[in-house]
Amino acid sequence: MDFNIKSSTYNNFLQQAQNSVKKKDDAQNVQEKPLASVLVSDVEQPKSGIKKYVAGISIGGGILLTLIAGAFLSKGVSGGVNRRIREFSRKLSKKTFDLKADYKNLTLKQKISLKLAQAMKPVANLLEASSNLNVFKDGFVTKCFKELHAMPIFEKINGSFKNVVLKTKNNAYKNSEMSMVKFCNYAENLAKDSRAKGQNLDMLADNVANSYFANFSTQHHFKRSQEMWESLADLHERVWDSFNIFKKENNIFSKTNRSRLKTYMTMKECEKERNSVGDFIKSRKKLISNNITDNYNELTKAYDDLKTIIDPKDNRSVELMRDISQKIEKYKRLNGAKELEERAQLGKELGENLAELKKHLISKKVDINKQIAHFENVLNPKTAGKGQVQEILTRIKETFGKESPEYKQAKKYADELNKNLNHAISTEMTAYEKLAELQMGSAPTDIIGILAPAALGTALVIKADTKDQRITNTLTQGIPILGGIGTAYYGTTRMLTGPTNMALGLISGALLGIVGAKVDDLRKSYQEKQNAFKKEFETMKNAQKNLKETILSTEKTSETKSVKAK
Repeated sequence: MDFNIKSSTYNNFLQQAQNSVKKKDDAQNVQEKPLASVLVSDVEQPKSGIKKYVAGISIGGGILLTLIAGAFLSKGVSGGVNRRIREFSRKLSKKTFDLKADYKNLTLKQKISLKLAQAMKPVANLLEASSNLNVFKDGFVTKCFKELHAMPIFEKINGSFKNVVLKTKNNAYKNSEMSMVKFCNYAENLAKDSRAKGQNLDMLADNVANSYFANFSTQHHFKRSQEMWESLADLHERVWDSFNIFKKENNIFSKTNRSRLKTYMTMKECEKERNSVGDFIKSRKKLISNNITDNYNELTKAYDDLKTIIDPKDNRSVELMRDISQKIEKYKRLNGAKELEERAQLGKELGENLAELKKHLISKKVDINKQIAHFENVLNPKTAGKGQVQEILTRIKETFGKESPEYKQAKKYADELNKNLNHAISTEMTAYEKLAELQMGSAPTDIIGILAPAALGTALVIKADTKDQRITNTLTQGIPILGGIGTAYYGTTRMLTGPTNMALGLISGALLGIVGAKVDDLRKSYQEKQNAFKKEFETMKNAQKNLKETILSTEKTSETKSVKAK
């Protein structure tokens, strides 16, 4: 008798039992009963071949299309993307101006670069105009909610998204507030030093703290956000009415709207409110912290804005612009005992250059009033001077020395405060863009963008014929889709730009897909081993049963023979 059992666990037992039977009756030939033989390889394996790959490609393509569609349905070309496009367009304009202004001295490489910049400018303009597809989409969804009398749902969705946006802004201000507290505490501690007697560092630190809390505390920046939200309550009507093709005047094809359509209409419509709040915030920030670098950056920005509207072939304009550029660079380098006098004189000269440029361009019907106002605001002695923080730094430097540990530490805290406060203000201005998009209806559109891939993921799971396939679809398709979309929307709430969100969504979806496939493989492998072990165990039990029956049969035969022999 030979029992072929693969499991090594039971080999010895079966071998011993087999030998005992043979010893009892060597002459007796016991007819072997066939035993079930099950190998691990006999367990059903996943199907392979062309069908598997076709199915995989189909599902993968469906997921990719869903992610792309979801990203478009959710944000399209969002305000974040539009900012990037506007900045790109601005850089192209600046580059074109710089190269054209010095065309005679350009190298071949620079001339090629000029041609490329000129060719890309219309593309950038077209991309900026495409942002209005998103405006139309969001506006249409909002209109549908109104027609269906579902505005309570609309408002609830908006409220949830609004809270997340404001939370991000609040976190930025918490960081700047912490930096302010560290700087003020350090200045107050230095005031206790005998060397700082008469410098009033503690009093000045109190002024910094009071100015900060009077303008940038949670109460005040939350109030600004709420006022902005309320001022944008009718934004949808203001923008949507422009798309009404049935109006005799001011429809989408009117002369006015044709020019408006070249810009991102949501931001264009609320530009006045945003600029008003922005100017207020910046002026209050300058009272607290304002250094030469801040002023230089503002002057450079104003100068770059001028570049975008001035004809580089206009020799007189180019000449004046070069003179202005030289003075801006000189403004940055001024220092020493006569710094204030020299800076005032330089500001006066810049004003004269700007006045002459304005006069020259009026004859050419070019309006630069906005850019001139930007320059004047930066150069205004009331706003261009030192901030309270910089005044404290000056006194610490005079008291302890420029190379002293006290001054270096104070400057470190001051730079941190200036950086974090600038970031908080930038975040607040970005938040206003997000609030404007919410008032247009972006949040409900986002929800629709979530439901679409969620429905696909659910369908992939439901359509499976077996429980095992449903688990596989959940791990390899459902979770990656929902995870990818969820990551993208989290990025949206954190005020990341559209391309960044999409990239994060695609990457996270792909990673979740890889992890899900690995987990599914491990699950199947474990299940396969368990099934094989179970079948081998059943084989062992059958073998034991057969062996027992054989032993009993042998014993019974032996007893019969013994009786007959007697």
